[in-house]
Amino acid sequence: MILGMTVMEFIGQIFGLIAVVISFVAYQMPTQKKILFMNMLVTVAILLNYAFLGATTGVILNVVCFIRNIIFMNRDKKIFSYKFYPYLLMVIIGGLSFLTSEGAHSILITIGLIINTFALSLTNPQATRYCMAISCSFIFAYNIFVFSIGGMINEAVAIISSVIGIIRYRKNQPPLA
Repeated sequence: MILGMTVMEFIGQIFGLIAVVISFVAYQMPTQKKILFMNMLVTVAILLNYAFLGATTGVILNVVCFIRNIIFMNRDKKIFSYKFYPYLLMVIIGGLSFLTSEGAHSILITIGLIINTFALSLTNPQATRYCMAISCSFIFAYNIFVFSIGGMINEAVAIISSVIGIIRYRKNQPPLA
């Protein structure tokens, strides 16, 4: 036991805290591709965080999110350029959540990651930041239920960082489309 947690839970919390650092940097990136790359690193850290905490829904849905980020990062390649990918991924997230549900709180991460998928499918970084602020609020609530300290901090930082990015880049961006 470390600080009242099992060793597995403690390791999970460490991965959550690593995600916090990467997340803050992610939403300050100037391009969509860089936001997506940094988000992939956050996704891996959070996936490990949930795995060590035993949060099954979070683990499985973050595997889908990792694949999603690869698809969106490479949308300039023909195989990943199809417009149906965001919708397919949102359906997969919803379906897997239903199959792996840990309880009523699983709906929070499901809604958050569906909005997150929509946000990351956008090509306007400013619109992405707006949607990320909303999606992270749902995921924050899920983290309360699975008691992911790093996850809670990560989502709070992501929300704050998204808002900072919204303010920082508001003059340099065309209107949201």
